[in-house]
Amino acid sequence: MKRALVMSTAVLLTGCAVSPNPSVAVPTESATASLVPSGAAPSQSFVIESSPADVLTYRGDAARTGQMPGPAPAGTPAVAWRYQASRGFHSSAVVADGLVFAVSDDGTVHAVGLTDGEVRWTVDLGADASGSPLVSGECVVIGDHDGVIHALSTVNGEACWTHALGRSVSGSAVDAGPVLVAATENGSVHALDPITGDEAWVTQLSATVTRSISAAGGVIYVGVGGGALVALDQTNGAERWRTQVSVTGEISTPTIADGRVFVGAGLDSDSPAAHKVVALDAATGESLWEYASPEQAQLYTPSVAGGQAYVIGHDGRIVSLDAATGSVTWSVTVGDLEALPAIVGDVLYTATNEDRALAVELATGDELWSVPISGIPYGPTVTGGVMLVTTDVGNLYAIAGLEP
Repeated sequence: MKRALVMSTAVLLTGCAVSPNPSVAVPTESATASLVPSGAAPSQSFVIESSPADVLTYRGDAARTGQMPGPAPAGTPAVAWRYQASRGFHSSAVVADGLVFAVSDDGTVHAVGLTDGEVRWTVDLGADASGSPLVSGECVVIGDHDGVIHALSTVNGEACWTHALGRSVSGSAVDAGPVLVAATENGSVHALDPITGDEAWVTQLSATVTRSISAAGGVIYVGVGGGALVALDQTNGAERWRTQVSVTGEISTPTIADGRVFVGAGLDSDSPAAHKVVALDAATGESLWEYASPEQAQLYTPSVAGGQAYVIGHDGRIVSLDAATGSVTWSVTVGDLEALPAIVGDVLYTATNEDRALAVELATGDELWSVPISGIPYGPTVTGGVMLVTTDVGNLYAIAGLEP
């Protein structure tokens, strides 16, 4: 098994991205960080909580609803700091005890301060990685493309334990109560003890798993290659049901809310007819409704809150659907989208592939603000007055509200 090695802690902070000559952000000693972005007057500062709520897993919770604890950026949002990794990010950041954890494509785990963007530690896993981190107890858990699950100390990056699964892990593991569950690209699903990494059970599915898995109500939900969604019993891995939702393509990370499970179907398929969002009964797998873009564009798994499912995709729209029926409540065009939305209160947060992060009202889709960023973004994380966005050019942005 490959063991994680603690590497140097050189500061990689490069300042605000909205100026051609960025300056390093400078924190004050106050309870809220005062960061001076490039292009801002020296008297301007950002409101960032020194003790933010934790966001321990991809999309905010094990059910992957996209709901975040907040608070979100207030006042006039702008880039407070930008951390630059040597390789791109294709996964979301998580937050625990005031630290932001993110994994770049080269398998480097980065721990940086939420208030200042300064690096605390980095670890090279020894293999590429693409799944978002999971914080469990005092360890941050990541799977790599060599098939190894690494658990690292959140304090200093030292190894808590490692467990070799044998095949590449592309998605994020999920905390399912007494066990952590991860899946590999050869279709094996593994339940691991969070303290030791020992295996509690393993189930072999009949197709690949390339996205993150989800958990709710004692059930593990897994999308597999060939267009099927599978529900497994959390206690022993036994298959409860399997539903074919598409004839081709991959299934997105499932979202579970209000007794329903939602998935994007036909991902990476050349067949436009396969591109849709499907809602199923979470207990039985019965199909309840489907929604497709008028252009048959690829769509992604929705974020769900307040009885509405919010869908984004390559048609450039944010679409609010009634979660019970799939009927359209509103639809707005903002630009090509892949970054799965985050929801705080009555506002939705996402970022387009056209270089901007933005916020819209949940009730109407009206745009509230946008901030320039660089690169194709992954799904944002929102806590402590900050919207965190990673991009494929190695940027980790912290967008916060300027103090009046």
